[in-house]
Amino acid sequence: MSARLRRDDMESAMAWLSLLLFLPWFILLGSLYWLFPRQPRTARRRLFDGATLALALALSIVAMLWGHHIGLVQPGAGPIWPQVLAVLYAYGAFLARPAPSDQSRIDHALPARLPWASVPDSARCASMTADPSIHTIDTGFQRPDFDAAYLIIENGRAAFVDCGTGLSLPAMLQALTDNGLGVEAVDWLLLTHVHLDHAGGAGLLMQQLPNARAVLHPRGAPHMIDPTRLIAGATAVYGAEEIARSYGRIEAIPEQRVVVAEDGQRIDLAGRELVLLHTPGHALHHYCVWDARSRSWFTGDTFGISYRELDSAQGAFIFPTSSPVQFDPDAMKASIQRMLGYAPQAMYLTHYGRVEQVEKLAEDLFEQIDAMTAIGRQCDGRPDRHRCLLAALQALYLERAQQHGCALDQAAVTEVLAMDIELNAQGLACWLDRASR
Repeated sequence: MSARLRRDDMESAMAWLSLLLFLPWFILLGSLYWLFPRQPRTARRRLFDGATLALALALSIVAMLWGHHIGLVQPGAGPIWPQVLAVLYAYGAFLARPAPSDQSRIDHALPARLPWASVPDSARCASMTADPSIHTIDTGFQRPDFDAAYLIIENGRAAFVDCGTGLSLPAMLQALTDNGLGVEAVDWLLLTHVHLDHAGGAGLLMQQLPNARAVLHPRGAPHMIDPTRLIAGATAVYGAEEIARSYGRIEAIPEQRVVVAEDGQRIDLAGRELVLLHTPGHALHHYCVWDARSRSWFTGDTFGISYRELDSAQGAFIFPTSSPVQFDPDAMKASIQRMLGYAPQAMYLTHYGRVEQVEKLAEDLFEQIDAMTAIGRQCDGRPDRHRCLLAALQALYLERAQQHGCALDQAAVTEVLAMDIELNAQGLACWLDRASR
């Protein structure tokens, strides 16, 4: 009896000895799983990853013991066979756990209202694959995946590109927390232009960033130092109630914390050079940010608008923004051409996210700028000019969306683009009125 107990104890010890054979694989694969740059890496996501790894280890131990037992009872098996089976079973159980959980997390992270399920994976890659030092922040303006700001991190220092509205402050600060940074790590707030969906929250954000300086175009800086006229103009268009609801508080930035960016201004982010080029076309006070490290532009609104709902197997769907009041088609084309001269691999758009196929998208923009100006001239002089502009722009975008293979039907495309069609019509009207003076 005692001999049998000793044998059972020995077999149990040998089963657990198999864990030593498996442990290096667990450490290697677990580290790769943990360090893989999934974004956004929130506290909830880290908790999920930790729980997944713990579950994988537990399942591996159970499988290891099971495999060892099977090896023992197999007739004619050699003495090493139980250890071999134990390690193989443990290895298989560990791999089986993280893989499906990661995919399900990605699928569930996508907003249910967006038709991603009908978009091929190949069409998603351009917007979802990114430099791990660049983080997209959904500012929450209007709807999900509509208005982005960006966080660039280099050697523990950070820069924001645009910041959304005053209501976006929690999202901006959370992005720092999610990446293990404090507010003191931010050196720069780069504001591509002072439209409120890009810079409305700049004053409030700067109050939270003790070491940051705000970088503005010479034409835009006065409006952030004293936003009185900016607030008055926006209130005249939208009304005080809508300003409070959609944009929150608009605060001034102290003049001593503002850097006025000349054309070609170079900004140093912990050894990473960012170049600011003046890019009129959407607005006279607009600049774009060139990041040579990632070979990418942060384009504000100069390189158009591209919503992920409209992606297809052909890639990203893009269109220009002519929103009021400074749309200039020739200047916009010249600015885009200037950016192409840097041979960029990707563009980071405020509306919305990272896009590739830059040359193709630029051609799409050039074609549509010409088409939009032709529409403007056709509608100019008519008593129902605004209605004519709306109808013609809607027809243009619906036709191009259909040619692009967008999965949404025409009603859904119109719903996604409704605000932009209205703003583009207003901007074309401003351009026509300036030209007639």
